[in-house]
Parts: sequence; structure tokens; C-alpha cells
Amino acid sequence: MLNSGEVSISSFTVGDVDEIRRAVGGKEAFYVYGHIEYVDTFRKQWMTNFCHVWQPGYCEPHHWVVYKEHNDEEYFGKKAPA
Repeated sequence: MLNSGEVSISSFTVGDVDEIRRAVGGKEAFYVYGHIEYVDTFRKQWMTNFCHVWQPGYCEPHHWVVYKEHNDEEYFGKKAPA
């Protein structure tokens, strides 16, 4: 559980390190996507989808940009147990 102002950092495993090398080398883009499920302060359940892409040369010096799709949230319409 995170309280206001707290941060959680997660890591992930990349199956093919050469994909990252090609992206950093400017040969291709690299996508990171997924979703986060959470309960807000009013006990409402949400899911937020995210997709960011590493595009070399697109936005120096920060190459990560929000992708045009798969960035939305969904309200599950129910309250979590107290």
C-alpha cells in the first residue's frame, strides 16, 4: 500500500538484451507496457494501462515517450473490502 507522496519502483526482466542494444544504438524502438491495479483512497478499484516507447533521437536527452495507444484507466465499479 502506498500513501500520499510515496513511490514504488518496480523492475522487469528483458528476454533479449540485443533489443535494448539496438534501441540505444538508434536502430529500433523499444516498448514497455503493462497495467497497474490499485484501490484509491475512497476504496474504489481501478486499473491503469501504460505504454511507453524508447525512440532514439526523438526527444533528446530523454528518449522515453508516451505511446499513442494503451494509456487509459478503467474503473471496476465496485468498492474494495474495508
